[in-house]
Amino acid sequence: MNNQKTTKRSLVAAGLVLLLCIAMLVGTTFAWFTDSASTAVNKIQAGTLDVQLLDENGNSLEGQTLAWQKATGHEGEEVLWEPGCTYKLQPIVIKNAGNLALKYKIIISGIVGDAKLLEAIDFTVSGVEGVTTATALNGFEGKLAASSMTNAITISGHMKKEAGNEYQGLSIDGIAITVVATQDTVEADSFNNQYDVAAYYPVAVAANVVVDVNNAVTAPVTVESAEKVGSTNTPVAKVTVPAGAVVLEDNNQLTLTIDEVATPANIEVAAGADTKTFEVDMKGLDKTSNTALFKVELYVGQNHQNLVMKHNGADMTKKDSLNGVTADQDYYYDSATGVVTFLTRTFSPFTAVYDKDSWSNHAAESFATPVDNSANVVTIASAEELALFAKDSSKYKNYTVNITENIDLGDYTWKPIAAWNGTFNGNSHVISNLLVCENLNYGSGFFSKFGSSGTAIMNDLTFDNATVMRNKAGNSGNGYAVIAGYAAYYGSAEFHNVTVRNSYVAAFGKVAAFAGMVEMQGGTIVFDNCHIENVKIRSGYNGAGFAGIIHNNVSGDSNTAKFNNCTVDVTFDCYGIMGDGAEGVTVEGYDGKYTVYYGTWYYAESAKYFNEYNAPGIREDMDAKVHNTPYNMGTNQ
Repeated sequence: MNNQKTTKRSLVAAGLVLLLCIAMLVGTTFAWFTDSASTAVNKIQAGTLDVQLLDENGNSLEGQTLAWQKATGHEGEEVLWEPGCTYKLQPIVIKNAGNLALKYKIIISGIVGDAKLLEAIDFTVSGVEGVTTATALNGFEGKLAASSMTNAITISGHMKKEAGNEYQGLSIDGIAITVVATQDTVEADSFNNQYDVAAYYPVAVAANVVVDVNNAVTAPVTVESAEKVGSTNTPVAKVTVPAGAVVLEDNNQLTLTIDEVATPANIEVAAGADTKTFEVDMKGLDKTSNTALFKVELYVGQNHQNLVMKHNGADMTKKDSLNGVTADQDYYYDSATGVVTFLTRTFSPFTAVYDKDSWSNHAAESFATPVDNSANVVTIASAEELALFAKDSSKYKNYTVNITENIDLGDYTWKPIAAWNGTFNGNSHVISNLLVCENLNYGSGFFSKFGSSGTAIMNDLTFDNATVMRNKAGNSGNGYAVIAGYAAYYGSAEFHNVTVRNSYVAAFGKVAAFAGMVEMQGGTIVFDNCHIENVKIRSGYNGAGFAGIIHNNVSGDSNTAKFNNCTVDVTFDCYGIMGDGAEGVTVEGYDGKYTVYYGTWYYAESAKYFNEYNAPGIREDMDAKVHNTPYNMGTNQ
């Protein structure tokens, strides 16, 4: 190295940010009174989670720049790096200023400039047990009890003596240290301290910016999260800060924070749809003065169908390619990467609304209780196992299925089980939140065909809060029901001690709670001790409780429909005229309420039903139900 002193640009390592200061509202006092005595419950006091970043003297470091320290007596001199020198960074202290225990993570990010210079500098750490290098400090997780703090943490940089001339004049800017915090499993409720075991860290990353006299950023800066998508190099979040963005006075850094939160109440979510809402914020931005457009790249999940973006509840503008994203609130979703890219001037909740995934993509790999192929028995104890059975149902025709637990299907949509015969035992359990939202012309429900050219029996099972509907209105969508689109389809079906409650079924025709259509050709349909409770039926024709239509096309066949001890509580919204009898079928046990138990369609009047169903407003109502608009069932018919 030349003896002549060469001025080197300083290494700036700053950008310490305070993140996650959550303070819940303080509750009040509740009391219960009677006419003879009263008692009061203790005040409900919400806890506070508050992590702070301080200097050694207890002063806040939020929004400040840490300095490399010179030797005593040389504090006013410029910090210049050269081979053999060692500088210490101003120490930091992490404090839990709240009254709840927390866990925290340290993130070092934001290198801008000549990263090659890092090859010549070794960074070490003191003050953290078991951590001696900056690499180990990045991602370090610690815990703090309420009102406690860490030791002073000091980062030192030593420029290697062997560093050659190739490092002269290089500089690094924008290094930032971020601390994120969340709840720790310390405080206990009435049961244990594990209620917050799944608490996660928010995404947070800071970057230094250079501003002019008007507090406007002079050059674009990219802020990228340390968190990646799975094992890829794709960041969970990335924001490009544009030149011209206005920051708060006396502020030289911006901090991106992203947290997944509950979907706002002003966003209506239709059946078959799912959402993810992200609270996106840019701390340090002057939100009243800024008009510059930020480019946000946010991972929302791969392969979502029909995804739309909303900002603060309002629709954003979908584009077909990245090149089309040019204006405020434009967005493009890449389903292969799962990243949505959009432009925005303001920051507040962003919500992705998309079709729910299917249970067929979340089936168990195997049954916990192995299939007994010698006795032809399948044991099902979870939603994932039920999805596996549906996926492989053709293997288990004429088997006995035993449900051993209540099963909640609310996470994903259900594809109807194809034609199946056998015995399906609920063992007094409940299948809840079934959601079938397929664009099928014929046969939709939990089963597509139950009792197909054979016999199917269902025992002791309840379906609760089911929704079955076609995801597109039109002159099709026939044979829709909670349990089976078609039952006794050229075969026989029996239902014993089966209940459908709190459910909704909508399609063009042959719509019911149990079976959309019963198409017997010499078979039998039995409803024994079966009940329908609070079910809404919407159809263009043949809307009924147990069977939209009970039908026989072959003359001379002996077909029987049997009802025994059945009850019906149904609300109808039908645009066709329900029939007053069954075609070619002997019905036993009915109470005269044909339009409640089952309906028939007279083919000569088909044009009338088609016309009524497709009248203005009717198809639109059906489409609205599927596409994020609430639907009022209207007047019962």
